[in-house]
Order: sequence, then structure tokens, then C-alpha cells
Amino acid sequence: NNLLLDGASIVDLDPQSSVRIEHNTIASQRVFNVAGIRSDGSGSRITNNLITSRQIGVQTGQTGQPAIRFVANNLFNCTRPWVGIGAPAGNFSFPPFFVDPGKHDYRLSANSALIGRGSLRGRVESDVAAFPRALDGNGNGQLHPDIGCFEYGGPELFTAISGSRLGVALDGPRAF
Repeated sequence: NNLLLDGASIVDLDPQSSVRIEHNTIASQRVFNVAGIRSDGSGSRITNNLITSRQIGVQTGQTGQPAIRFVANNLFNCTRPWVGIGAPAGNFSFPPFFVDPGKHDYRLSANSALIGRGSLRGRVESDVAAFPRALDGNGNGQLHPDIGCFEYGGPELFTAISGSRLGVALDGPRAF
């Protein structure tokens, strides 16, 4: 549940690990020649992540059929979205439609297809700004989380948090 900007990545090289990599937004204004997520963990689960502007979206060093589970991730504007595996079913490549990436505001805007597309298999109960997960942000009557580190809560919540909320600065990059 992190916002990682520019060249930052998530890396797990231990083939015996079983980490959960969930609800991260890995974004940039330009394409970086580094994988957004690199995982070799045989029991790892990579769920509800949003990766944009990478040469490589997700990479695994496992040979054959990896045991890593990839569910409801969105890889957009990645030259090679999946390296080491074929594109797993149940993952996406939609434009994220961020609010204002030029000002480092990587919340999802109201027209994002990533609202309500996340998997319920994730265990993250709140977003990076401490708002609850699985709101009905797209108004379809289903409580599915959004993909990425920010949960869209509809126009009312969106208006309430334009600025900063609970230590999450929306006016520039920060380390979390």
C-alpha cells in the first residue's frame, strides 16, 4: 500500500519467500528502464497494483510455470509488461486517469476504469491516505477495492481530500 514514484521499485529476490505485494501505485512522468515489481518468491501474491511508465512492468526470475499469483494488477504504458511469464488472466492494461500526475497527484479520477476493479483477495483494509478499502466508488452496487494505493470514494470524498490527508502530501513526492 505505497506510492512509489519515478525509478522506485518493489523487489523480492528470495525464491523461498511468500510475500504479499498489494495495492501499490508505481508511477512516473517518463519511462524508466527498471521493473515496477520484481518477485522470485515461490509463494508470493501480487494483487491490485498499478504500474505505469516502465520498460518492464512485472518480472519474475522463476523458470517454467511460476507459483506466484498475479491478480487484478494494471500495467499501463509498459514496453514489456510481463517478463519471465506470459500475461496472467485477470490483469489489465487500462489508462489509469490520475487526477494530476504533473503535480504528483496519483489518485484515480472519476473516469478511471480501475475504480472497483480490484480483487477482494487482498488484505489491505485502508488506502495510503487511511480511507477504507472497498467503497462503491463507481456506483455499481458492489464493494470491490480500487487498483493502486488510493481508493476513490466518489465526488464527496474526492472533494474532501483535495489537499493533504493524514500525512499524505498531494503537492509533491514523499517517501512512505
